[in-house]
Amino acid sequence: MKHPVTALVDEAIENFGKHGVDITPAKVDQYVIDRLKHGDWSPNAMRDEAVQARVRRALKVRGHIITDGTTRVRKSFWKSTIPELEQQQMVREDSSDRDRNQILAGRAVLDFLREKNQDFGYDVYPELFQDEIDRIYSMHGTAAPGREAEAA
Repeated sequence: MKHPVTALVDEAIENFGKHGVDITPAKVDQYVIDRLKHGDWSPNAMRDEAVQARVRRALKVRGHIITDGTTRVRKSFWKSTIPELEQQQMVREDSSDRDRNQILAGRAVLDFLREKNQDFGYDVYPELFQDEIDRIYSMHGTAAPGREAEAA
């Protein structure tokens, strides 16, 4: 069962798409805020989400790095050992590799769609070629947008 806030987020995105409204985070935020009922959310869950976001931001601002890729333990960059710095570097490289693969796949999809546009003589969109696009992303070791959860 979906959390009521998540359901409202999904509803906003669906409604905006159906009615041709530009989807922006600010518009989705406002849609959810306007429709939230007190019983839809747990004050503790909202508090926990706010705290988690602020904690991570504060650690980053203070220069704490991830010194263990498994436990996600953080420590001041300036007091880290070489093995701890190596762990941070591995975390960054893994993240960068995922981003790079997404970028390469995205570029390949654009090339593919441009070719299809030429073949058909009209503007095409990704939904017409889902299997091919999934295959392109897969060849780059990643999942197409919106398919990440399915791949996990």
